[in-house]
Amino acid sequence: MGSDDVVDMNRRAWERVADQYNRRERVIVGALFGDFMASLPDGGRVLDVGSGTGLPYAGALVEQGFDVVGVDVSSRMVKLARGHVPGACFVKMSMTEMAYEEEFDGVLAVYSMLLLDPPLFRDVAGRVVGALRGGGVFYLVLNEPREEGADVDGEAVVEIMGEAMYSRGYSVGEVRGVFLALGLEEAGFRRGVHVTEEFGVEHMVEFLFRKPMAPGL
Repeated sequence: MGSDDVVDMNRRAWERVADQYNRRERVIVGALFGDFMASLPDGGRVLDVGSGTGLPYAGALVEQGFDVVGVDVSSRMVKLARGHVPGACFVKMSMTEMAYEEEFDGVLAVYSMLLLDPPLFRDVAGRVVGALRGGGVFYLVLNEPREEGADVDGEAVVEIMGEAMYSRGYSVGEVRGVFLALGLEEAGFRRGVHVTEEFGVEHMVEFLFRKPMAPGL
């Protein structure tokens, strides 16, 4: 399956499950999200990558006075998000199309970059780093592979809420290898387990990365 097929499969799937997903319980799943918000300047500009329905993350950020832009590949998700969080700006866009240049104090991607195959993951990682201002922070939540040595690429097409979609676990080493090579510094890390009816048992990993200030600033 090529990268274009991955994006198209997931766009179609999320369009179809958007309303069902909108009815699920909305909770902040990561302990490091608070650290992410505390690292942002007052009124800072934040990019939510794969913003979904806008809840809970974009909504929580707007409530704290941040200027939020959300991007999502699903037009239905964007419509729902605009209704839930009118104080944010939501754009229908694949994360693979982002071309922001040092516009944001913070970027977050919660369970969205696992929808990317490895080439797309590296591409989007570069777009995330490019979107961050010097000193900005990136909050990332993913799932690890279910077991060591698992065929993560062979098992990446799964059924979620009745729809086939691409969803791949990424090891801690893979994530660090990509983002540290792009010049980010790791500022936080945590493992946890998250259980939901829709997604089952997820072995989640949270990262907080920081983009260094440019020399001389």
